[in-house]
Amino acid sequence: MGKINVVKRHQYADYLNVGTESTPDYVLMGAGFTSIDESPNAKSESVKYVNDVSASSSVVSYETQFSFEAEQIVDERAIAALYEVGRNHYTGSEAEFDYIRAELWNAVHDYKKTSDTSISAGKTYFTRSGSAGAYIYTKVEEPKTADIATYYEDGAKNTYQARKFTVSAEVSKVAGENKMSLSGNLNAVGDPVLGTFNTETKTFTKGA
Repeated sequence: MGKINVVKRHQYADYLNVGTESTPDYVLMGAGFTSIDESPNAKSESVKYVNDVSASSSVVSYETQFSFEAEQIVDERAIAALYEVGRNHYTGSEAEFDYIRAELWNAVHDYKKTSDTSISAGKTYFTRSGSAGAYIYTKVEEPKTADIATYYEDGAKNTYQARKFTVSAEVSKVAGENKMSLSGNLNAVGDPVLGTFNTETKTFTKGA
């Protein structure tokens, strides 16, 4: 049996847009958050036809929800934005955010021949082997200028498969003694948008 590669929690990256729709400002929901758990909450319907012994069931909708718990760290902007919703009793669109869930184990690659004529310090180069449709790209550990014409670069660096949700923030509790914390749910509004997210530029790109 080969190595079992189980996805770990830190390989999900969660981002909240604390800016606007026209000028997004995605911040990482990391420090302070002790949990962000996804519940798709699939809804199904069953029907039994007269010529069948058993009923048939099919999924008809989802009520996706992300429960969260976080320590109230003042300088963490995602936490501050969620706290403000509960503090000020925001409703409707005032309580809504764009929310990204990126899959850091599911990287997107776009390999292209390098245009460099000499080795650039700090840049990662790759060699290509295999045949069309099954190319294998291997990182070059010690790049050499003499071989640079055979090197490739990854144009999609720091880009991962992701989903973009519009969520309504439901802050259900702000409590604590020595440390204050808040908890609640991010309730999906409508369907998710599938695409990619660049964790360096904080840019979401809708899929084709």
